[in-house]
Order: sequence, then structure tokens, then C-alpha cells
Amino acid sequence: MNEFNIDIVCKTLTKVIRILELNNIKYRFLGSLVIAAINGKLHRNLGDLDLIVDSDRKDVLYSALKELGYKRSGGGDFRFCTKISFIRTT
Repeated sequence: MNEFNIDIVCKTLTKVIRILELNNIKYRFLGSLVIAAINGKLHRNLGDLDLIVDSDRKDVLYSALKELGYKRSGGGDFRFCTKISFIRTT
């Protein structure tokens, strides 16, 4: 069985979910992570976690992730799940 990068995915999820819950940030995961949850396994290596958060709490999340060494996307040397992108929805 190929486990892909399950260890780093689980470690990153643990960190992110802890930040979200400690800071009372509403969130929803999207993308390949949801497919993996439905299937009970990863179907490929994941390079990021897609998630939606309330826009009024995004700065709290960003600050907490920055303290852990995560960076906004847009350049630089990124490793798994160390980039953050924000899009505004109405």
C-alpha cells in the first residue's frame, strides 16, 4: 500500500485544526483532503490544504501560522503546506 505523504498531512492538519479551534475560527476543508477523508486514504501526495475561513478571522489564522514558520504564497522556497493564500468572497 502506498501511503503517499500521510505523515506530513496528518501533522499539518493537527497544527492547523488546533489553531482554528483555539481561535474560534469557523472553517471548511476543500479539495483533495475531502476526497481522502471520504475514501479513508490519500489517493496522491498532497502539496497543500485547501480551506475556507471567515474573512474577519483570517488575520488571526495568518498570525498563528506565521509564528509556526508558514509563509504567504507568492514566492520563496515552500515546502508542504507552508504557503497561505487568501481570496475574498462576497
